[in-house]
Amino acid sequence: LRVRERLEALGVPDGATFCEDFQVPGRGELHCLQDAIEHSAFTVLLLTPSFDCHLGRHQASQSLMSSFTRRGWQDCVIPFLPRESSRAQLSPHTSSLLTGLVWLDEHSQIFARKVASTFKPQRLRARKAEWKKEQEVRALQEQLRHLEAERQQVARLNAAYSAYVQSCWSWQEQMEALRAAFGSHMPFGTQMPPGGPGPLNTR
Repeated sequence: LRVRERLEALGVPDGATFCEDFQVPGRGELHCLQDAIEHSAFTVLLLTPSFDCHLGRHQASQSLMSSFTRRGWQDCVIPFLPRESSRAQLSPHTSSLLTGLVWLDEHSQIFARKVASTFKPQRLRARKAEWKKEQEVRALQEQLRHLEAERQQVARLNAAYSAYVQSCWSWQEQMEALRAAFGSHMPFGTQMPPGGPGPLNTR
């Protein structure tokens, strides 16, 4: 919370934290993490001692993978070293995972200038535009999946109706064949009633 307020004070708008804005009670932790990654212009990894665990490294790995695979989302993962922490407190696993990325270090004398150059308004607008495109594409894909499911349902109904009609025709042909066979065995000059043989009369 302190870091978010510090960044907002330096001009970074619409800050959100994972625990406050994305960790929904009852929802799976991985789903919450995916929502946070997909709906954030930047993923700021707060490198505190509590972050240096298996879950924290998993969050960092997922964030990095998303930045590599999503179009227009390169350089969106920012390791943030707050003034309460130091690099020496982090394990070699976490440090090696973030090797190659430039860290945003609150101990730096040019920290405020780094924040301004990192979170430029034009970069934020570009990320928002990319995010809107992604949402539109996902909405279209969902509509296509829905239409495809309806098409398959209609195809199944048509197939079932065709099978039913075919069975009716087959049954009718069998009945006509039975009538013809029954009529060929009747005495000459007698006619079979339209509905088949009538009841026997007794005296």
